Amino acid sequence: MKKSIMFFLAICMIAVIIIWYTENSNEDKEDLYLSVWNVYWDTENVDYEIELLRDAAKEISYFAAYFDSNNNIFIPEKTEKTFEYTSTNFSGKDYDHYLTIVNDKINIDGSSSLKDTKLLYELFLNEKTMEEHIEEILKLVMEEGYDGVEIDYENIKKDMDLWDLFADFCNKLYFRLAENNIKMRIVLGPTAPLQDIRLPVGPDYVMMCYNLYGKHSGPGPKADEGFILDLVDRMDYIEGKKYFAFATGGFDWDNQGEIWAITEKEAKDILKKYNITPKRDEKSKSITFNYIDENNVEHEVWFADGKTLTFWMDIVRKRGNNNFSLWRLNGNTEESLYKIDKYIKTVEI
Repeated sequence: MKKSIMFFLAICMIAVIIIWYTENSNEDKEDLYLSVWNVYWDTENVDYEIELLRDAAKEISYFAAYFDSNNNIFIPEKTEKTFEYTSTNFSGKDYDHYLTIVNDKINIDGSSSLKDTKLLYELFLNEKTMEEHIEEILKLVMEEGYDGVEIDYENIKKDMDLWDLFADFCNKLYFRLAENNIKMRIVLGPTAPLQDIRLPVGPDYVMMCYNLYGKHSGPGPKADEGFILDLVDRMDYIEGKKYFAFATGGFDWDNQGEIWAITEKEAKDILKKYNITPKRDEKSKSITFNYIDENNVEHEVWFADGKTLTFWMDIVRKRGNNNFSLWRLNGNTEESLYKIDKYIKTVEI
């Protein structure tokens, strides 16, 4: 009898251990969260890349709606078509669809004003103009059928007066959207003075963990470990759900002062064309190489692949943050997207 009791207790203990292990081994799988951007100027293979990430991605942001010469928001036709295609053909996948709104403006003469802070001052001029802007956003998103709004108003830099107006706008917009069951997310640049501004509690926040090097600088990676850790620390000033965004692709710098943004596929086409063996940078896990083109111009290229992106994500995850955004769809290799998908689902690099 005593042996039977001991055997029963042993079986129970084993069962408890199995249940505990199963539940805890799935924690990372359940916690990791991926949002992806698609852009209106490059939509050729978006459906294919969404398909490759369909089990990992939970949200799609449609980049972007912007402003006409009268400060009215409009959505480019390609953005509308991509949203229509995705929401129809991936209807079995329960994505949250966000409309990203940026402070870019088309002027009367047809020229563009990017990241226009003068536009923001006009929108936030007084209570009336701010309220009109909020109501325009609400009406547009409800009519088009998006689940959420993503505000990506950039170039505020150290303008604390504009930051105060922006925070007031975000607070009011959040409550107006919440009344209509519409989600809200705010994109922040890496130079945002988070310790000095009071952003509202309620919206989700996305930190852009890229542009360490780019068109504003000489050659280098879009991010590295030190850069990412600094941004993770600074996001402690923000309350609420936080996303950390990482950028695909990279840049090509030549010795004539020209700089091009390139996708991963474009970078690998250059490697193949010039029969180059690249190297992987230790601090950033980015791929880098040099080449001389047909015009005898020297180039230096830095770009990210799946190993780079999952390395960056893992830096953030090890600090207890599990929400990621990927800038952007299109131009990525199947191998890299598979690696990201696997990482999000299994936390294995």
